[in-house]
Amino acid sequence: LPISHWGVRGDSVFFHDLSKDFLDNIFFPYLKNENIKTVIHLGDLVDRRKYINFNTSNRVRKDFLAPLEYMGIDTHIMVGNHDCFYKNTNEINALRELIAGKYNFIKIYSSTIEVEFDGLKILFVPWICEDNEEETFNKIKATNAQICMGHLELAGFQMYKGIVASEGISPTIFKDRKSTRLNSS
Repeated sequence: LPISHWGVRGDSVFFHDLSKDFLDNIFFPYLKNENIKTVIHLGDLVDRRKYINFNTSNRVRKDFLAPLEYMGIDTHIMVGNHDCFYKNTNEINALRELIAGKYNFIKIYSSTIEVEFDGLKILFVPWICEDNEEETFNKIKATNAQICMGHLELAGFQMYKGIVASEGISPTIFKDRKSTRLNSS
């Protein structure tokens, strides 16, 4: 998605401009025209795990977050693997450092949780790593949420056109879910 992986290609201004064009001419008008009041982002808001440059941080704020705030959009963002500094934990992440406490309209999810929208329970599953794997799998098994959304690497699923993930968790853990939205890393 153009609204993910801010800072991609070495913080390319060209890619920032492509994202802004998409946001201004397609995404935000669609939200307005369809009277959409909630956005759920499935992770990897930023591209680099170790750092973000000031221009990229500025573009995320000006091009994406500020318009969402202006429009009054209830925004939910899950932590993705690119958002995390360490590979084995979601504890230190870009969302916490750049967004938490600065925007009242954004809710950040770094661990698996059931969230309810208009009476519909949805299980949010941020990036699964060594630190949260057992707890996450237990919550997936225990939930009665009809929908599961997450930032996942599922074995056997197409990540990009023609590229199938050969590694990752088995999708059978979700077999009892009626609907699953997937965003592979």
